[in-house]
Amino acid sequence: MAANQPTGGSYTFAVDNNANIVVHLVHAHTVKTNAAQTTDTVVYTGAHDVTPANQVVTIQWTSNTDNVTNQVVWTTDVPSTTVETPTVSGYTPDKSQVTFTNGTPVDQSQTVTYTADKQSTNIQYVDDDNNETQVGNLTELNGATNETVNWNAVIPAGYQLAVNQATSGSYAFAAGNNANIVVHLVHAHTIKNNAAQTTDTVTYTGTNGENPVDQSVTIQWTSNTDEVTNNLVWTTDVPTTTIATPTVSGYTPDKTEVSFTNKTASNDTPTDQTQEVTYTADDISYTVTPVDPNGDPIPGTNPSDETGKTGTPITTPDVPGYTAETTVPNVPGNGGNVNVIYTPNAETVTVHYVYADGSKAANDKTVTGVTDGTYSVTSPTIKGYHADQSVVSGTYGSAAGEFTITYTKDAGKQVTPTPGDQTGKPKDQNISVTKPNKNLVKQNKGVSATKQTAKKAVVQTVGQVQPSTTQVKAVTGNKAVKQTKATVLPQTDEKSTSIFALIGMAILTLLGFIGIDEKQRKQNEK
Repeated sequence: MAANQPTGGSYTFAVDNNANIVVHLVHAHTVKTNAAQTTDTVVYTGAHDVTPANQVVTIQWTSNTDNVTNQVVWTTDVPSTTVETPTVSGYTPDKSQVTFTNGTPVDQSQTVTYTADKQSTNIQYVDDDNNETQVGNLTELNGATNETVNWNAVIPAGYQLAVNQATSGSYAFAAGNNANIVVHLVHAHTIKNNAAQTTDTVTYTGTNGENPVDQSVTIQWTSNTDEVTNNLVWTTDVPTTTIATPTVSGYTPDKTEVSFTNKTASNDTPTDQTQEVTYTADDISYTVTPVDPNGDPIPGTNPSDETGKTGTPITTPDVPGYTAETTVPNVPGNGGNVNVIYTPNAETVTVHYVYADGSKAANDKTVTGVTDGTYSVTSPTIKGYHADQSVVSGTYGSAAGEFTITYTKDAGKQVTPTPGDQTGKPKDQNISVTKPNKNLVKQNKGVSATKQTAKKAVVQTVGQVQPSTTQVKAVTGNKAVKQTKATVLPQTDEKSTSIFALIGMAILTLLGFIGIDEKQRKQNEK
C-alpha cells in the first residue's frame, strides 16, 4: 500500500458516475543488508624495500529488490572511500590520497607509485697526519634513495692513502642524511738514502810535533721529505760516535775519549762536528850523553841526569871546547838516554918568533883546528941562531893559543949572509896544513876561535932547530888527546966538540965580532 493508503473504507455510491475507488499501491521491495561486500584497494609501488603494503577498505552493500520489477538496487553506507597515501621517507608518491566512489558493489583498485627522491653525499678527504683536517674541497656524489652508486677516490697531490683505506667503493643512498664518504690520507714522503755525509772529527794538540793524526768517522744520513709540508727530516743509523784518544808517550790528554751526538729525526741540516783533545806534557826524567859527530862519547864527559817536560828541548850540559848542535832533541816521552851531538870548537894557535932582546926574528905563524885536534908548528931556521923550541905541538884547546919562540945566537959563530939573502932574515919556508876531517869539524858561527883556550899547554923544549924546511901541521882526529907534550926534534950536524971548547972559542971571538953581529941583527930585523 502506498503511503497513507488505507487498506479499507466505505464508498457511497452516487447516482452515477461513481468514481473508482483508487487504491494506491507501491512496489513491494525486498531489502537485504550486507547483501554484498566489496573492497576499495590501493596498491603501492616504486619504493623498493620500503614500499607500503596495499591498503584495502571493505564496503558493505544493501540490496533492495523491487518485487514487481525484480529490479535490485544496491546501496552502501559508504558512498565514497578516501585512502591517504602513506609517507615513505626518501620517496614521493604520485598521489597524496586515493578516493573511491562506491556506486555499485564492485571491487575497486587504484595504484600509487612512489618515485625515489634525489639524494647526494660528498667524498671528503681528511689528513690523518694532521688530526683528520679536511684536505681540499668536498666532491659531490649524486644518486637517489636506495640507489647504490660507485665512487673512486682522486688522491690530492702530496698525499697517499692511509693504511687499509680503499681507493674505490659503492655507496647506497638512504632516504636522507647521507653521510659523507671519508677517504683517509697521509702525507707522502720522499726518502733518499745517503743523501748527505758528515764527519765527526777529533783533532789533537799540545804535543811538540807528536800530535796524533786527526781521527774522523763518516756518518751517512737519510733525508725524509714531507711532500705536503716540504718538511725535511734527517736520520742516521749512528746516533752517537765515540772515538778513543790515542796514547802519546809522555803526555796526558784532557779526554780519554770523545763522544759525538748525531742528532737524528731532526729538521737541522747535518753538519760536520769537531772536537779537540789537548795533551799536557808530563815531567820526564832522562839522561844526556854528549857525543861527537860520529856518535862516540866525548872523552872526559859523563852522562848527566835531567828532568823536563815532554817535547821541550833537552838541557845540554856545557862541554869545554865543544858546542852542542843548534837543533837539539826534545825530551822523549819515555825518558831514557838522549845522545846530544857536540861539534868541536874552532881553535887558533899563533907562534911568535923573537930574538933574545924581544925584537922580531921571523913572521908569526898561525894554524887553525878544532878542539882536541893536534897541531905541530916547526920553528923556522935562522942562520946563526937557534930556537929555544924547535917544534911547538900539542892539542887544540888544551893550552894557551899563543906561543913565543926565542932565538939565541949560536955560540962562536958569525952570521954571514948567504947569497940571495943578504939581510940575515930567514928564508921563506913552505907551510903545509892537513885539512881537518869534514865529518868531525863543524865550526859554529859566532863562536870565538879562542873561547876555550884557557888551558895551558904542556910544552917541552929539547935541542936546537935544524930542519931545512919549516912545516906547520894541524892534525885532527876523533879521539881527544889531552895534555900532549911538544915533540922534541934533535939537532942535526951537531959536532962532538966538548962544551968547554965551545965556550972558550966563543969568548975569544965574541969581542971581535960583537960590532958586526949587532949590525947584522939589525939588518935581519928589517
